[in-house]
Amino acid sequence: MQTALNESSTSHIEWRLDVPRVVSKADPFLLRIPQMPKIEDKFFLATRALRQDPGCIEALRLLAAYSEGNHQLRLLQGAVKAGDTLWMPVAEEYGCHARWWDWAATRPWMHAILELGEAHAERDNTLAAKWCFQRLLDLNPANHQGVERYLERLQDNVEVMEIGYR
Repeated sequence: MQTALNESSTSHIEWRLDVPRVVSKADPFLLRIPQMPKIEDKFFLATRALRQDPGCIEALRLLAAYSEGNHQLRLLQGAVKAGDTLWMPVAEEYGCHARWWDWAATRPWMHAILELGEAHAERDNTLAAKWCFQRLLDLNPANHQGVERYLERLQDNVEVMEIGYR
């Protein structure tokens, strides 16, 4: 497969031995984040990473984890959109044979979809949450992320709400 370039960022996918790897100008900053003891230092590096790569999924997820409200949703939506742009050419080529969870490089994107679904569920945006969780099940039918549990909880919440309206 050809190297795929993400137009909204500097990230691109390189293939080695049929395994994808995301390469980004933000990588030097991302590699230092786990070493930082203070959250302020992590934020600083995440912000620097985003200056190098506005579609840096990991940096967007980190900032979203410590954000609230609509700002958190926008960051997670940005991470999912960046992942969609990056990985859709792979989806088009591999179709249902893509090994999304088996490829470690896809996990930040898949985690972003999960986190966006959780954020929607927390805000009672049931349809948006279900869409995210169902999308993850479509990408990862083996359910490594426990998405079916989230869908069951959403269904239980809908049933409770329906009983309350009677």
